[in-house]
Amino acid sequence: VDSEIAELEKAVERRHKERQERALQPRKRIGKQNVPKVPEAVQLSDELAGSLRQLQPETNSLSDAFNSFVKRNIIEPRGPRRPKRTSRKIKTIEKWSHKYFK
Repeated sequence: VDSEIAELEKAVERRHKERQERALQPRKRIGKQNVPKVPEAVQLSDELAGSLRQLQPETNSLSDAFNSFVKRNIIEPRGPRRPKRTSRKIKTIEKWSHKYFK
């Protein structure tokens, strides 16, 4: 029983070391863009509300989740989208068949 416990502890120790080594390695790049550095939203002590009910979120939870996915290499980082081009002016061409009216 003691040998089994010792083996399990060694396995846990090995996994822990592997995770630490993986955390130190740079993440594999997914897309063309770099991962944007988003500043952490922190409220100062004078900006805090008196109670938790009055506390307002500083950022959007959807954008926080998206940035977290980008950081963890689940979604590729994207740059800002450019607006689509407006459609060009349509040329009107007069057909020659109207001249041959009988």
